[in-house]
Amino acid sequence: MVTIKDIAREADVSFATVSYVLNNKFKEIGITEQLAEKVKQVAATLGYCRNDIARSMVTGKSDVIGLLLPSTTREYCAKIINGVMQATVEHDYYIKVIYVGQNSSAENIAGQCIGQRVAGVICYNLDNKINLSQLHALLVARKIPMCVAASCRSFGTGIHVTPNDELGGQQVFNHLYELGHRNFLIPFDYCESSWSGQRVDGFRRAAADAGVQINESQVIRFTGKGIFSAEMLKKIFSANNRPTAIFCLYDDMALHLMTVLLSIGIRIPEDVSITGYGNMSYGTRCVPSLTTVEEQLENIGRKSVELLLDEVKSKSMNSAREEILTLGEVKLIERNSTNKILKCGNA
Repeated sequence: MVTIKDIAREADVSFATVSYVLNNKFKEIGITEQLAEKVKQVAATLGYCRNDIARSMVTGKSDVIGLLLPSTTREYCAKIINGVMQATVEHDYYIKVIYVGQNSSAENIAGQCIGQRVAGVICYNLDNKINLSQLHALLVARKIPMCVAASCRSFGTGIHVTPNDELGGQQVFNHLYELGHRNFLIPFDYCESSWSGQRVDGFRRAAADAGVQINESQVIRFTGKGIFSAEMLKKIFSANNRPTAIFCLYDDMALHLMTVLLSIGIRIPEDVSITGYGNMSYGTRCVPSLTTVEEQLENIGRKSVELLLDEVKSKSMNSAREEILTLGEVKLIERNSTNKILKCGNA
């Protein structure tokens, strides 16, 4: 196996010079570009491959970003992973996916990250699964920066890259309002999570600005994922003041409601308009196609890596002292599940 000493001997330079060049720190001690290029060419000719594992044992850090996820099977997670992978490859880093399950704690997750010698950590969708403030403190103590992507906005100091969920809720209301809708139903599931509350808050705020009151009877709260039975929906749609539009906080719920409503003879969008949130790929393949909100999750994954690596490379650890909040834009995607009210009596 080719070593740094072999390169130094062949290039007729010191061991330290080769080390500075291969770690891209040669400018710090005044090594010229010409000499650095010579060393790199010798290394390539000899077939040198850096031993990242051995290097991490010495430095205490690797070129690996830890990505904490509660699942890898859902499309939401896949979008984040895709954005993170693209950015890490561009910066010559790698990702290590660390599963966060029901029995996970801040202590054991921090232990895994420290044991793997990760350079930094990105968390996705960990609301109410582990104590993020505690995890952040444990990692900062070992000089490992942490970024929260598309999840809880306020766990104290730290780097946050989140979509503007309130703006998404506002866009949904404005879209439905322009179509003439005034009677709404909001399945408020995962009501204990920050993202769901922010989407509902945005919808309520836009409604208030338009002079429309959202009563508590129009909001059905679920802890965790909500499930509607056919009987429950029959009761809701047999009322005199039945809803003409439903705001679902994520696309899965919209698809569930569309299926159950169609089974009891409620047509979409003729009888009721439905919007989702998340812009999952199946939204274009269901009938009718789903009006939804694009969260830009891939861009959020990329931005999370870029901000995190800024911390890693600068060694400033600003995220230990101040909040760095970057909001990703959201965009309403209008499709066929929403329409103008056809029955004036429902308005």
